[in-house]
Amino acid sequence: CVKVFDIRMCKERVHVGTHNAQNGNAPSVINDVMFDPSEKLAIVATDDALIKAYDLQTGQMAASLPGHEGSVHGLLFAHDNNRLISCSSDRSVRLWQ
Repeated sequence: CVKVFDIRMCKERVHVGTHNAQNGNAPSVINDVMFDPSEKLAIVATDDALIKAYDLQTGQMAASLPGHEGSVHGLLFAHDNNRLISCSSDRSVRLWQ
């Protein structure tokens, strides 16, 4: 799970739990977390070959990006902040727009 805290208020702001798409309700292993440039989404790299975007206000999944065939291990926003780069154990690097 990912927990986001408001350090000014000293309390949890949102709790994001991920579930493994390949294994039903089993929790996903989270390998990396990034926040989008607007800080409205948490982008999560998981072992179930998906990139998942969660709304930081509600904690609900806003999008799921399939495409990798292995665990997603790294995330990075490109310098223009409009594209996401991901790398996976399937030996691929993907550019998402």
